[in-house]
This record gives sequence, structure tokens and C-alpha cells, in this order.
Amino acid sequence: MAAAPARRGEGRPVLTTVIPARGQAGHVLRQLDVRSVARFSLLFYLTMVAVFLVMAVVLYALAAAAGLITGFERFIQSLFGFTYFRFAPVRLFLGVLITGVALSLLGTLFNVVAAVIYNLISDVSGGIAVRIEDRHGPGGPLRPRV
Repeated sequence: MAAAPARRGEGRPVLTTVIPARGQAGHVLRQLDVRSVARFSLLFYLTMVAVFLVMAVVLYALAAAAGLITGFERFIQSLFGFTYFRFAPVRLFLGVLITGVALSLLGTLFNVVAAVIYNLISDVSGGIAVRIEDRHGPGGPLRPRV
């Protein structure tokens, strides 16, 4: 199986194919596109923040409907001797949102730095070899073996 030669600087991952054994395909990951890592990471982390925020709002609403929030507020009042203690849900969830966005940006920056470091190390070491094995043979799982 011959593959096209790997070209650098095109702005996308560079995969080269090695000569596979029977029923196997081998590839070498030589370079990661830093922009695609950044886009994917940011989208992934912001999606996780949105899911967490929606889940937190739903759980807060359920706890408030069950009376758990007022009970917890009274517990905090008696524990610390406060005369008045109430949660401010809008400020609470706004703080969670701002913290989540900041952590998303930090995580994206970390992933971009990791991709740059991988690209630098890959130039020296040759990349990561990946072997994909077909367990069902060349015909696939539905084709009967003779």
C-alpha cells in the first residue's frame, strides 16, 4: 500500500502510511495543526461549561423546590452565627460562568502548548506510530470466510 508523501506546512495533520502487515494498516502521526487543536479544545471546554451550568441550574431549581436551599441557608446562619444569610443565585451562576470560561481559555492554552511541544518533539523522534488492525479480515464482518 503506497501513500502520498507527507507534506509539511499545509496546516493540517500529516499522516504517513507504513507498509502494513496482512489485515493491518499502519500510520504515523507526524504533526498536529495547532489551530485545529485550539478550535476543538475551546469548543469542547465551552460545551462542558454550558452542560455543567445547565445541570447546576436544574439541580438548584429542584433543591429550591424541595426546600433544601432554605434549610441549608438556616444551617449556615446557625453554624456561623449570622443574622442573615441568603444565596444570590444570579451572582452564584454568573461566577460559575466566568470561572468556567476562564478555565476553558486556560485549558485551551495548555492544549495548544502541548500540540506545539508535540510538533517540536515529533520533528526529532519521527512521530507516533499507530497500527490499526482489522479483526474481521479483508472482507469485513458481514462477508463470510471461505
